[in-house]
Amino acid sequence: MNIKNPDTLIVLDTINIHPKKNNDIILWSAYEPLDDNNFFSLPQIVENNAEYFKHEYLSFIHDLGGVVVGKKKALEYLKMQDGFSFWWTTLLVEKSNIAKSLQINNAIKFLAFKYWFDKNSYNKILLYTHNSKLVESMSMFCKDIDIEFDIAKDLKTDKTTQIHKKLYNYFPDFIQSMLWLLWKVISIWPLKGVGVDKWKSSTSKITFLSSLVNLDKNSANKKVFKSNYWPILPSLLKKHNLHSNWIHMYSETSDLPNATIAKNVINKFNNLKNGIETHTTIYSFVNAFIVYKVILNLIRLSYIKLKIRKSIIMKSGILWPFIESDFNNSLSGIDAARNLLYMGLFENAFSSLTRQDKGFYLQENQGWECTFIQSWRKFRHNNHLIAVPHTPIKFWDMRRFVDKRSYMSSHKSLLPLPDYIGVNSDLSKNMHLESGCMNDRLVKLEALRYMHLNNFSNCAQSGLNLTKSIVLVLGDYSKENTLLQMKLLLNSSKYVSTPIQYLIKPHPATPIFSKDYPGMDLVITNKPINEIVNCCQLAYASSTTSASVDAYCLGLPVVIVANPKTLNTSPLRGCKDAVFVDSSRRLAKVLNNVDKMKINPKQGKNFLYTNSDIHRWKKIFGIVEHYSIDYN
Repeated sequence: MNIKNPDTLIVLDTINIHPKKNNDIILWSAYEPLDDNNFFSLPQIVENNAEYFKHEYLSFIHDLGGVVVGKKKALEYLKMQDGFSFWWTTLLVEKSNIAKSLQINNAIKFLAFKYWFDKNSYNKILLYTHNSKLVESMSMFCKDIDIEFDIAKDLKTDKTTQIHKKLYNYFPDFIQSMLWLLWKVISIWPLKGVGVDKWKSSTSKITFLSSLVNLDKNSANKKVFKSNYWPILPSLLKKHNLHSNWIHMYSETSDLPNATIAKNVINKFNNLKNGIETHTTIYSFVNAFIVYKVILNLIRLSYIKLKIRKSIIMKSGILWPFIESDFNNSLSGIDAARNLLYMGLFENAFSSLTRQDKGFYLQENQGWECTFIQSWRKFRHNNHLIAVPHTPIKFWDMRRFVDKRSYMSSHKSLLPLPDYIGVNSDLSKNMHLESGCMNDRLVKLEALRYMHLNNFSNCAQSGLNLTKSIVLVLGDYSKENTLLQMKLLLNSSKYVSTPIQYLIKPHPATPIFSKDYPGMDLVITNKPINEIVNCCQLAYASSTTSASVDAYCLGLPVVIVANPKTLNTSPLRGCKDAVFVDSSRRLAKVLNNVDKMKINPKQGKNFLYTNSDIHRWKKIFGIVEHYSIDYN
């Protein structure tokens, strides 16, 4: 394709604007070019060079920590104790481009834009966007290369928004963090001391760091600990008389709306007759001294932030607007207070626990996980700490990856890493190896959260109109992603001629209501996917939900929303059998052929390790005779 080079390039961050076609136009947030001549899709450019741009961003973050300020590197200024640098807890290093730090997606897009722009020649850029961060970065970019820059008049940020932001930013991050800390301590205080005595006197040599979220709803009433993150495992340990310690992360949910209810749940688990489990929460270890240390460290971090800020800005260049908020929040804001609190709590917890042989934790690579690993190391628990991802790894989930130099660095302020990373598929293993993780750090483990995939049942959903095709709609935890998914579905209905009934399975955190979609034939369900797959001909999933894996592995054809505002964070990215759509017309084309689709049980046969005998987990605990742990 020959690229035209008019004087002005239009950067279009909204599909609702249709500028003149005599200019080249690059679509910032759309996959589908409007014609073949002068429209270019930036998300597609990112996908065509995905490995390169992912590496570029990881390298950028790694280099930020190494910025020299005076005579020391930035991460050295942030040393807290025992050589541990608070740098590793920051949102910059966490890179949560799916949930916390959405501007990372725009930062990666900007890397791709610069790569593309350098191969072309324009004298001016005209930007259509509501994103003030994109405006700042594009302005800096144009100034650096000395070309003209303008913003479309009808899309300039209005004064009301600017005033609102000024009022919000009037309060320093430090004050916001202090208010958060006060509220947090008050809200979790009922958990103080809960399970701590049992924890301190426990003789178990196995510890799990888990979450009270996603408990089996009936487990507490039955006084049986059962987590959907660890199905089968607690009962397996009990069966073989293996004692275990469980320290739970607690956050408010509809099932556990406050700390008092969480306290009652923990007490029920600890009062089991003949129980061999010890349960506590991270907040059970709170005390006034820890809170005092958090405040002192917040003051210190706020000072360090001012000291290194200028150097970080200079190193960041045109990407600074996209990371500025994360930088501030990580060193003087709420996120700083949260991670400092966790650091004190983990130290209190693991200083009072007998030396452990094995440790396991749910891995999401959040910043606080580094404080957990550091505490495990500090109090000399055995070098057998295994990180266990509970879902398949996603190529564009930036939390899962670090620059290769982080694995090889001999610097004193090392990134805290687990001894082993559990991989639940060959795909996950290969992604880790490609990112620079050593093979001997990887251990194959069955994907416990997906063991239900072995139980394929007949349709258990009542109230369906079987004269129509049934499409299973899998919602997302993100409200924004779910709204986009449902909007696309609603808009596609005017192009769909096939009679369809939609079986809606929302994420527990984001309900979907039939009344919001009048004219559509919807049935809402909360049944497990393996009980409703046989009711359906097709699954329609949001862009990030891991529920699409359930449907895929059970053999259902899957169509997924490709959200061009972000990156392709679907766990099925790269799967030939999965279909991605970014417009209502393309979705309608798939739906009009739904009556021709069939379940293919072999489709996801080898996607995950789901051996029903969980022999890999048994080897870890020495349950089978004459074994050798398969770390390869």
